[in-house]
Amino acid sequence: MFEREISPKTRVATPPPEEEQHLYFFNSPQGRAAVKAIQEGNWRPGKDTSPNPSLSIERPNIFQLYEENIGPLTPLIADALRDAESIYSATWIEEAIAIAVKNNVRKWNYIEAILHSWKEEGRYERKDKTAKHISKTSSSNSPNTNFAEHSGPGDPNCELCGGMGYLRRDVPMGHPDFGKLFICKCRQTEIQ
Repeated sequence: MFEREISPKTRVATPPPEEEQHLYFFNSPQGRAAVKAIQEGNWRPGKDTSPNPSLSIERPNIFQLYEENIGPLTPLIADALRDAESIYSATWIEEAIAIAVKNNVRKWNYIEAILHSWKEEGRYERKDKTAKHISKTSSSNSPNTNFAEHSGPGDPNCELCGGMGYLRRDVPMGHPDFGKLFICKCRQTEIQ
């Protein structure tokens, strides 16, 4: 029998090409009844009874993701995750956890703040100094997500911020200015 474990939650099994078959049964009433039927000759496994090879992959839920990436799952955190699951899509929660792990900020409050800002302000993907805005209504799992250009508060021709109006200093994680946004020169002239 060819058997290979792909991951702890995935197994692929195929029947052997020879006539000899190895059968495995659970130690349960049904399994014991099947063994007894084979011993008495009442049941004989045929070629049609063996199922085709199958592959099943179990996708982790948000509770498993939290435990694997953030920390232990306490009753308070479990309640917060249930609440978040009713408000946000599973994809958003998974992405927010991934961002928290990437930024090495393994706290639920950080993840919740990401989700809240996505819900209130929309999601942004930044590439090549241009921002794409994902509408607030895209929290549903619809495949037809429309992207619209985001016009930031700054000058769209600004080489520093690309029109966003804000800059983030590149400082080490422990620095007091880490993660802070500063107003760009193009935005300062607009404010004054």
